[in-house]
Order: sequence, then C-alpha cells, then structure tokens
Amino acid sequence: MHSARLSLFFITHHCTVNVWLSTPADAVLVLSQAHLLLCTPAEAELVSLQVAEATAKQIEVAAAAYKPCSVRAAILYFVLNDLAGVDPMYQFSLDAYNDLFLISIQKSAKFDKLDERIKSLNDYHTYAVYKYTSRSVQLPVCSQFYLL
Repeated sequence: MHSARLSLFFITHHCTVNVWLSTPADAVLVLSQAHLLLCTPAEAELVSLQVAEATAKQIEVAAAAYKPCSVRAAILYFVLNDLAGVDPMYQFSLDAYNDLFLISIQKSAKFDKLDERIKSLNDYHTYAVYKYTSRSVQLPVCSQFYLL
C-alpha cells in the first residue's frame, strides 16, 4: 500500500511548525492534538508544567520500585570503599563503580516481572563486583603470602 506524504503547517503565536506525516492516520492524530498548539503561551506553560509533574511522579514510582537494587549497590560500594583501610592500593573510584553498575544494568537478564528483574540485577551486579574486586585484590594478596 502506498502512503501519501502529507504536510501540515501550524501557525500560532508567530511560530510555524512543519509536521511531515506519512499516513492519513498520522494526520488524524496530529489534528486531534492540534488544540494544544492553538493556546496562549500561559496555557502552553501550564500544560508543560502538568506534563512535567506527571513525568516526575512516574519517575518517583519507578525509583521506589528499584530501591532494593540501590540499597544493594550502596552496600557493595561502601564495602569496596572500606578496602582502602586495609591498604591504600585497594582504592576504588566512584566513577568506576558507577560504570560497573551501568554495565550490570545493561547486561543483566531482563524480565517482565519486577521482582525477577530486581533479583537478576542484584545477582548480576554482586557477581560483577566480586569479579572486579577479586581481579584487583587477588594478585597483591597472593604475593604477600609468599613473603611470609
């Protein structure tokens, strides 16, 4: 099926918006939302504020749902940080830890159920921290035992 290329121009408050539409259904969608473009600057600011507040609430709910992951990650970071008390050589930067956590988010198994996703992320990140730490701690500790 060949879709027509349509173009609509909205002129409001000395501003022209060129919207390219690939299907007639897109045109219906844009025209149904056109009332948002035909409002005063004060109304536009109010709508923008309402959208921002709704988005902030969604982010807050999502952040609260993932709190078990943040608690585990904080504990693991401070355990790593305390290793510097054993020997200054075992210092870990927060930036490196953040990078490791982001890698854990990307590479851990994805699940539709939140409980399974949290468990997967916690397990993956805990093991990633273990590998990261054992790689940097193991060699110096072994060499100290040889000196004894």
